[in-house]
Amino acid sequence: MTTVVEPFDSGVKYRCKWLVLVWVITASLLGTLFPTCSEGASLLYLKGKEIEAEGNKKLETACHLLGLNLETIKLGDMELKGLLPGMVSGDRVRAVLVDRAIFNKLTPEEFWVAMSKIGVNAPVLIMGLDRDASPVLLKEWTKGAVIGIDKRSGIAGKRFYRFSGPRELCSEFSGQDIALESDGSRLSLVLANESFVKAESVVEYCPGGDGACAPVLAKFRWREQDIFLEAALVSGRNYAETGNMGETLLDMAVLLIFLKYAFGVSAWHGSSDFANLTIDDPWLVEPYGNLSYAGLVEHAKRENFHTTIGFIPWNYDRSEPKVVELLNRNLDRISLSVHGNDHDHKEFERYLGKSGEERNFTLSMEYSEKLRTALARMDELSRLTRLPYDKVMIFPYAIGSEGVLELLKRHGFLATVNGPHIPLGASIPREDPRWMRSVLTDFAGFPSFRRAPVYPKLASRQQIQILLDLLLDNPVIFGSHHDLFAEGMGAFDGVARFINRAQPQTKWVSLAEIARRWYLKRLRVDGDYDVIASSGEIIIENLEAQDRRYWVRKQEPLLPLVVSVNVDRKPIEFQRDGDWITFRVDVPARESRVVELVYDANQSAGPVDISKRNLRVLILRSLSDFRDMVLGRTEVGRLTVSIYYRTGLFRHPLLLSAIFLLIGPTMFFLLYLRKRKKTPKGYPNNRQDRTA
Repeated sequence: MTTVVEPFDSGVKYRCKWLVLVWVITASLLGTLFPTCSEGASLLYLKGKEIEAEGNKKLETACHLLGLNLETIKLGDMELKGLLPGMVSGDRVRAVLVDRAIFNKLTPEEFWVAMSKIGVNAPVLIMGLDRDASPVLLKEWTKGAVIGIDKRSGIAGKRFYRFSGPRELCSEFSGQDIALESDGSRLSLVLANESFVKAESVVEYCPGGDGACAPVLAKFRWREQDIFLEAALVSGRNYAETGNMGETLLDMAVLLIFLKYAFGVSAWHGSSDFANLTIDDPWLVEPYGNLSYAGLVEHAKRENFHTTIGFIPWNYDRSEPKVVELLNRNLDRISLSVHGNDHDHKEFERYLGKSGEERNFTLSMEYSEKLRTALARMDELSRLTRLPYDKVMIFPYAIGSEGVLELLKRHGFLATVNGPHIPLGASIPREDPRWMRSVLTDFAGFPSFRRAPVYPKLASRQQIQILLDLLLDNPVIFGSHHDLFAEGMGAFDGVARFINRAQPQTKWVSLAEIARRWYLKRLRVDGDYDVIASSGEIIIENLEAQDRRYWVRKQEPLLPLVVSVNVDRKPIEFQRDGDWITFRVDVPARESRVVELVYDANQSAGPVDISKRNLRVLILRSLSDFRDMVLGRTEVGRLTVSIYYRTGLFRHPLLLSAIFLLIGPTMFFLLYLRKRKKTPKGYPNNRQDRTA
């Protein structure tokens, strides 16, 4: 984008100085009315100077995820006796971490004296204990409850972690047994058979076979204080090296469990736990390939889950009345969302640029027209069927670039949901904490939700990822196609059961409900709440018995410009702070408020042609129907489809056209016989009449 600066005389410059002064004063006054997000509660980390930075990344990641202020203090031998005076203020400290180097040089009496001097009265975690831990200090700290650190091997393929702590401590991990896929041994705590203080196992390592489980995280209570001890779990490996998968995330889970327990509502937590299953491509016909709508609704009711159909707008006029009737009766179990427009493989794959950058005007207009057409077709679908739909985009094949996300915002979409949820042309380093959030708002200030593939039999790393998402209050969204149900309509039942057992309060809702109702919040010292919103339309709900004030922040680049913030359709004041906007919402006890952001979108409002005249798209959609509704129902057909995608044939339109000319007549004949067999005599032929 080109900016033109006009020359001006000294008089104008003088007046500009006064305007700047007025602006500064106004901003200062607004700052008192709209303070930025308050500083989080503090986590005090006492670290020996000889300890390397191996655990720092894990701690920084955890503190970023939970909105905590990490205060790290390195202490040498000469500083231990005069520990901490003047180095930290304890009024905001909610938890204390002590590493193994400090533990080996510090008696519990010296520690508690130091804590009392700075006014700290908070849960303590002694972390990373290894076999060099002093047995004398272990007994002294735990009053004889823990007497040593042991190294235990296990049987390959049979080893697992058991989260034996109660739900109020282990949250969604409580009661879970997580298999360990790799070989190796683990350190564990040795508990005394009898002691003055009883230690409680929170997480246990189970070697398999006849070997007894032993704690790797234990808790005991002394002087009205909760004290946790952690044996080193995975030595030399951290989150930055392993990314978002695998058993090494158990190390992060143990730390998060402690921090969530210690900080409670003072840490970032979600408005609720949300989940959803999306199935891409089907139009409203029974059955669609391996998908039976009746069977899907039956299993959704039995196992308590919600499914969103990623509906291709091109199919807006092809719905069967009995499917429409079924969906209208079960909107709490099944919903529709926007899946591209024509779904012609390359709809949004060309790079449009970043938000605010100068971009290809022709391509931008082309994409805008596709979005307008998609929405107009979905509106027509709603008119014909009386079915609502979510203004949430599920991109065909791959998410578009940041510029496309900006267009989605301009056209009134609430969010986008995709497998890889980082826009085309963008990247996030693997060590970045944002990888552990399933929602990104860093690109065009538009929420991009991550969805995971469905594995009917969950491996341990999928279980860990689901449990971590639930622990962090991330929305848990899955995505698949009709072939998920090739072996039966119960293919998702096991996944739904796993989630509902881990978190019985999970809300299975539509994608639009997730976009509107999910946000992060934390309790401030003054009794108000900080909120980080993701969508341009949010519903803030106060479930408490007293009125609450919410200080809301939302990431919003300059384009498109936010012209108004409305609460229950009434405009309120808001302030811009760089790429963020801030505003205040007061919500009475047990009530909610609807917040809407109004953008200066400047989009065309002319007529939209929703007809289907493009021959290429017609061929592609017909081939897709044949793939899903004929080939997809047999093993040989599914193998053919697999080869078709693995070899990249779907990216060659000329070859596809030749294939269509060869098999097209057979395909249409089979579809005709199927339709004739299912259509009762006297059934209306006009599509509009059939779907009304």
